[in-house]
Amino acid sequence: MSVYTLTRITPKGEQALSLSVVPTEGEEITLTVGLSVYEAIGAPSVGDRLSEKDYLHLSAEYEKRQAYRAAVRILEVCSPSRKALFRKLVQKGISRDAAEFAVSRMSALGYIRETEQARSLAASLVRRNLWGPRRVYAALCEKGYSGSDAREAIDAACDAGEIDFTEARRALLARESKKGASPEKLRATLYRYGYGSDTD
Repeated sequence: MSVYTLTRITPKGEQALSLSVVPTEGEEITLTVGLSVYEAIGAPSVGDRLSEKDYLHLSAEYEKRQAYRAAVRILEVCSPSRKALFRKLVQKGISRDAAEFAVSRMSALGYIRETEQARSLAASLVRRNLWGPRRVYAALCEKGYSGSDAREAIDAACDAGEIDFTEARRALLARESKKGASPEKLRATLYRYGYGSDTD
């Protein structure tokens, strides 16, 4: 079992500390943790030795902190679902436990509002792409929304008048007909866009 020696303590604001530790065999490791986490292991001083249990506790809390910061950066540029955010964090090399912590924290703080996000995305897909209900549903599920959330988002957007599949289908047919598409090609296009194949 490894023993870790605390070699440096550097304040990071009022509620965090940067702790440098050196294992019995290995190079110096620096971890930034909250003040409460530091106090939970007995507030050791420089030169004190930490047990492997204390080090693993610090390491896990450090990774949670890193996951939280990575989640904030992701949410600054996009609005992913819980599942998509979790996937993005794991792809960045963050452990599944730390990623799940960050996702739960973001959700609790109100930064992940899946129903609103899915509804907005559904309306955007219909406006921009003229997609039908099946294609929109598949796209939402691919983004990480559950089947029930995807259906709820589509229904809510339709009820609010944000989506009009009838009008979108009509616009799609008009666009393709103007290109000289045959009835067979129109049916294929409707199917590909997520509508029934009836061209009437």
